[in-house]
Amino acid sequence: MVTLYDSRHQRYKRPFGAAAINQTTYFDFFLNSEGAEVFGVSLIARKYTGEVINLPMARGGVIDGCDVYSTDLILSEEGIYFYRFEIYTAQGTVFCGRAEGGKAAIGRNFPEWQLTVYGGFLGRRHPLAGGVIYHIFADRFKKGKTDREIFKKGAVFKDDWFEPPTVADPDGVFRANDFYGGNVEGIIEELDYIESLGVTLIYLSPIFEAASNHRYDTGDYFKIDGIFGDESGFARLIEEAKKRGIYIMIDGVFNHTGSDSKYFNKYGNYPTVGAYQSKDSEYYDWYNFTSYPDAYDCWWGITVSPTLKKDNPKVRRLVRDVIKKWFAFGVKGLRLDVADELPKDYIYDIRRTLKAIDGESYLLGEVWEDASVKISYGTMRPYLLGGQLDSVMNYPFKDAILNYVKGGGREAFIETVMSILENYPEYCASALMNIIDTHDTVRAVNYFLEGDYSGLTAAQKRRLIIPKDDLLQAYKKIKTAALLQFTLPGIPSVYYGDEAGLTGFGDPLNRAAYPFGRENRGLLEFYRRLGAFRREFKDALGSIRFDFDADDGVLVYKIADEKAAVVVNGSGKKRFYTADCGARDYLSGKRLEKGKKIEMQAGEGFLPVFDKG
Repeated sequence: MVTLYDSRHQRYKRPFGAAAINQTTYFDFFLNSEGAEVFGVSLIARKYTGEVINLPMARGGVIDGCDVYSTDLILSEEGIYFYRFEIYTAQGTVFCGRAEGGKAAIGRNFPEWQLTVYGGFLGRRHPLAGGVIYHIFADRFKKGKTDREIFKKGAVFKDDWFEPPTVADPDGVFRANDFYGGNVEGIIEELDYIESLGVTLIYLSPIFEAASNHRYDTGDYFKIDGIFGDESGFARLIEEAKKRGIYIMIDGVFNHTGSDSKYFNKYGNYPTVGAYQSKDSEYYDWYNFTSYPDAYDCWWGITVSPTLKKDNPKVRRLVRDVIKKWFAFGVKGLRLDVADELPKDYIYDIRRTLKAIDGESYLLGEVWEDASVKISYGTMRPYLLGGQLDSVMNYPFKDAILNYVKGGGREAFIETVMSILENYPEYCASALMNIIDTHDTVRAVNYFLEGDYSGLTAAQKRRLIIPKDDLLQAYKKIKTAALLQFTLPGIPSVYYGDEAGLTGFGDPLNRAAYPFGRENRGLLEFYRRLGAFRREFKDALGSIRFDFDADDGVLVYKIADEKAAVVVNGSGKKRFYTADCGARDYLSGKRLEKGKKIEMQAGEGFLPVFDKG
C-alpha cells in the first residue's frame, strides 16, 4: 500500500500552515491500495483538549496510479489540532501519520500532523515585518556626554570601558553591580551608526530603576534608572530615532520585582513601607510569603527577585499604568520577560492595554521553544492564537542556524525552519525575533570557536585571550550565520557588538562594553550589506522556498518573492552552485552567470539577486 501526502505541499493541503477560524483547509490524500480492498478513508482531527472529528474523505479521480481522496475542514474554535488519516480495509484499519518532512507514512508509531487555528485578528504581515532589530544591553552600549549627576548605592563603576565584566566580587559572590555607565545619551549619539545597519527597532534591556546592572530586578517601574538617563533624555531618544525610521522596544519585567524596590524594600533603601518590612504595607499582598518575612516565592529561587502575585488586581493595575505611561512617550514595542511565567489572562490584559494605545504596537514574548505548543505549568499556552503575543524570540531558528553553520546537516536545518513556519500563523512568523545570540546566551562568535574552552572557570574565561586564527575562523562562520538570520522569515535581531566582532562566553561575559574604535571593519561592513538588502527588499521579505535538488551539503532557498536566493555551503568541503538564471551576489557584487558552475569553499555563502525579466 502506497500513500502520498505532504502537509507542506499545496497539492495535498491548502493553504500551507496555520488556518484562521472558519477558514476552509483543503486536503487531498493519494492512495495506491496495491490490490487491497479499501472501503474508505477518513481524516481524523482532534483538538489538544480531546475533542475528535471524523471526516470521511470523498474518492475522486485517479492520478499517477493513485486514488485521490479529498475533504475540507472548517474549525470555528481557535486552538491546536492534530490530525492523521485512517484507511479502512477488509483486513482492518490502517493508520497513516507524519514522517520526516511532513510526508505521510503508514504505521501507528508515526506522530500526527499539527494544525494551528488562530483568531481572526491576525493579518498577513506585522507592520514591523521586513525591518531589523538592534538589541542593546543598556549599561554596555555607550557612555554619552551628560550633565546629570550619577550615583547608585552599592554600584561599582568601571574606569576602563574595555575591562571585561566582573564575574565575582573578591568574596566570591556575583552581585551584578559593576556598571560601565552606558546611557541614553550614548545611544542618541550613535543613532546614525545604528541606522547604517538598516535598523528599524531598538530593543532596550530594562531601563527602569534597579539595583543591578541588568535591571531585571526592578526597583521602580515608573522611574528611569539614573545611570541610564531621565524622562527628557528618553523622550529625545524616541524623537531622534523616529526621524531615522527607528522605533523603540522596552523590556517588561512583570513576573517579579527586585527585593531592593519600593514595593518589597528589603534593605530599606526606599521611603515607602515595603512588603518585607510590614504586613500592613500596601504592597504586602503583592507577594506570597511562606514564612514572613524571609521566606517568599521568588523567580527560580533567586531571593533578589521576589515573584509578584499576578492574580492580584492591584498588580494588574500597576502593569496597565506602567504600559500607559511609557507608551505615551512613543514606545512601539514591549518584550515580555519570562512569558511562560505569566498567566494567560495576564497576557490578554497586557495586550488589550497595549493595543488600545497603538494598534500597530509589537508585543513580543520570551519563549525558548516552539511557542505554538508551549506547555507551562501543565497548560498549553495560546501565545499565537490571537489576542496574546504578536510573536516570540526565535530560539528554534537560533539553534538551527548555529548547528548548521557548525557542521550540522541541512536536512535538520530545513526541518526546524519548516516546522516553525508550518505551526505559526503567517502574521506571527513575519514578526519573529530571529536571533543567533542574546544577553542570556554565549556570544555566537564564541560558539564557533574551535578551541576547547569548556573546562575553564568564569574567571579564567574572563582573562582569556582568544588565539587570532581561532577568532578569524569564527568570524567567517558568523557571516554565514548572519546571512541565514537576515534572510529567513522574521525580523533579524543583532545583539549589540556582534556586528563588530565582540566576544563573550556565558552571562555575564556576554555583556561586555561595545568595542568602539576596535571593531572588525570587514564584519561590520558585511552586516551593513545585509541591512541594506533588507531595506531594499523589505516589502517582499517573508516568502521562502527551499531547493531540495541542490548539491549535497549546499543549502539553497529562494526569498523575496523569488527575486533573490540564499546559497550556503555548509558541507565542510568544496561544493558547486549553478544559478538557473543570471544574478549578482548582493554581498560581493560578483556576477553569477546562468548555467555556469560557481565553486564554493566550505562555509561560503552567496546572496544572489536575479536579473530582472
